[in-house]
Amino acid sequence: MLRCYFGHHKCGSTWIEAICGDVCVETGHRLEIVFRQQDLGGERLAAHVRRTGTEFLAYANAGYDEVAALPSFKGFHVVRDPRDVVVSAYFSHLHSHPTRDWPELVDYRKRLQSCDQHAGLLLEIDFRAEQFDEMMSWPDEAPNVLQLRYEDLIASEYKSFVSVFRHLELLDERHFDLKARAANMLHRFAARVGGRSLGRRGVPVERLLGIVWEHDFEKKSGGRKAGEEDVRSHFRKGQAGDWIHYFQPEHRQRFHERYAPLLRKYGYERDDRWVED
Repeated sequence: MLRCYFGHHKCGSTWIEAICGDVCVETGHRLEIVFRQQDLGGERLAAHVRRTGTEFLAYANAGYDEVAALPSFKGFHVVRDPRDVVVSAYFSHLHSHPTRDWPELVDYRKRLQSCDQHAGLLLEIDFRAEQFDEMMSWPDEAPNVLQLRYEDLIASEYKSFVSVFRHLELLDERHFDLKARAANMLHRFAARVGGRSLGRRGVPVERLLGIVWEHDFEKKSGGRKAGEEDVRSHFRKGQAGDWIHYFQPEHRQRFHERYAPLLRKYGYERDDRWVED
């Protein structure tokens, strides 16, 4: 059965993909990351998955039309407050995001560098249109998909990822005594060397928690705690709700005019009072 992670730009995808990658190493599944459907040279995502025999798909910029056509799968979908996406994307596009596989970013970065932060955030609000259309394309409930918000994920990382891999049927929840631990070490070695799990049920819970711990924000950011900002780092701040520190009235109004339904769709706002607060 195909397992899937469905994400969106600046919704924790680098972090989540790293954790999925380590779980795949443990269980012997092959992880494939597809950033955009356009990167497949005209091939549809479902056809690509069938042709390549992909076992675990990380679809980093996921529109639901491609997802709905996939063969039988279980997956999880992560979204983030789109206002925080704007702020995170602005600093990333201004300073840290690689341009090697995204040549369009070169000219856009020059535009951001040519204006002040206020104007740059307005540019970024408009630049996010394609991504926010992709987020809007998802139904409220998608079959076999566990829906998560990034804010809830970072608030309870360990419980959230246990829920994710339990949903994906890649979690081994047996009690591990000394004999089971020894067998687990052999399985890990076999998975790393041979690329297959030799029938193992999944990643042990304690190992999964260790993987999540290994990818903690403080380690990824070079020792900074969540909330300590480095605008030039890909792991800039690691904190939810940061948009409120950057959005001025004009940003609020522009965002509201373009994307108000998206906030209501994912439960970030119930009404429009935030625009004037």
